[in-house]
Amino acid sequence: EMGRIGRSLAQGQGFSNPFNETTGPTAWEPPLYPFLIAGVFRKFGVYSRASALVLLSLNSIFSALTCIPIFLIARRCFSEKVAVWTSWTWALLPSVIFWCTRWVWETSLAALLLAVIFWLTLAIEEKNGLKPWLQFGLLWGVAALTNTAVLSFLPVSGLWIWYRRAKLCKRSLSGVVLASAIFVACIAPWLI
Repeated sequence: EMGRIGRSLAQGQGFSNPFNETTGPTAWEPPLYPFLIAGVFRKFGVYSRASALVLLSLNSIFSALTCIPIFLIARRCFSEKVAVWTSWTWALLPSVIFWCTRWVWETSLAALLLAVIFWLTLAIEEKNGLKPWLQFGLLWGVAALTNTAVLSFLPVSGLWIWYRRAKLCKRSLSGVVLASAIFVACIAPWLI
C-alpha cells in the first residue's frame, strides 16, 4: 500500500490508490512515508531498482541511527556498559537487519522516532524552558504522520513527564499546552 500511494503521488494522482486498481483518495496510511517514497520515485523512477536501493538504504540509515537513542536511554537508565551492549544488540538483531533491507515500509523510521521520543521523555524532566516541549510536540506530530500506532505511547509519555516534573516541583502546564498545540498543528493538515 505504501508503494502504491507513493506511485500515485509521484504520478500526480494525489494521495490515492493504495491497491492495484484505481480506488481514489485514501487515508489507508499516514502521509509521511508515502510522500518520501513519492519523492524517491520522482527522482529515481517508479518501482525502479534505483528507487528500491535508495529506499532500502534510507531504511538502513534510520535503523542505524536508532542505535543512538537506544544508547542514550540505556546509559541514562542503567550504565555505560549496558548502553554499549544494547546498541550492539539492536545493530546485530537479525529481525532489524531483515526488515530494513527487505521491506519498503516505515518500520525503521517509526522505530527511530519512537526511540528518540522515549529518550526525550526521560530527559525532559530535568530540562527548563519551552524548547524541550516544542521538540516533544514536533516529534510526536512527525511520529503520528509516520505510524499512528506509536500514538498509544503518547499518553504514557505525557503522564510520565508530568509526574516526574511534579516530583521535582517543576511546572509543566505551559509546556504541555505548547507541545499539544505543536502536535495538533502538525497533524491538522492530514486530518483536514
